[in-house]
Amino acid sequence: MYNDISDDEIIYMIKEDEDYYDMMLQKYKPLALSICKKYLKNAKKIGYEIEDLMQIANMGMVDAIRNYRTQENTSFYTFLLTCVKNRLNTEIRNQQTNKKKVLNEAISYDKNIPGTDISLLETLPDKMFLNPFDSLLISEQEIANIHFLNSLPFEVALVYELRRCGFPLKEIEVLLEIDRKSINQYLNIVRQKIAV
Repeated sequence: MYNDISDDEIIYMIKEDEDYYDMMLQKYKPLALSICKKYLKNAKKIGYEIEDLMQIANMGMVDAIRNYRTQENTSFYTFLLTCVKNRLNTEIRNQQTNKKKVLNEAISYDKNIPGTDISLLETLPDKMFLNPFDSLLISEQEIANIHFLNSLPFEVALVYELRRCGFPLKEIEVLLEIDRKSINQYLNIVRQKIAV
């Protein structure tokens, strides 16, 4: 249907009724697809598939339809080609900036290790740390604990850390070669510091 109508006529129809945009997009869809296929190799490096490129190409076609002037000495086909390529080039260039490089080069946890059926997620020793927020909280807790230990005298910090790790008082006595009374005094110092 739209092959019988010239581009200038379709553009005129679009200016009268925007429902005709789809007619122009359908007419040049094969051209957009062939352009996108040429960009696909570079686009895959940044995680784009052909569908993503087609969406970008459609935006370029809409730009061409909006901005084309029939009185200029350029055919709509040439103008459209330029707009689509410019839109694709700009998008790919923007996605390859250093700012987005880390995201583009990131490896998915769901990706299988080459030569195996095992995903990277399955190789992680403790899957509970996959939530970045949780690991940040754990890091903050560990940092706070290190600061607390550094604020204690060395012997007190040593007793506290052993006790915190689950060592019974008897083992701490043997390991550090100190009596139970001293251990209790050190632990009282820790309790007082925590209470403050």
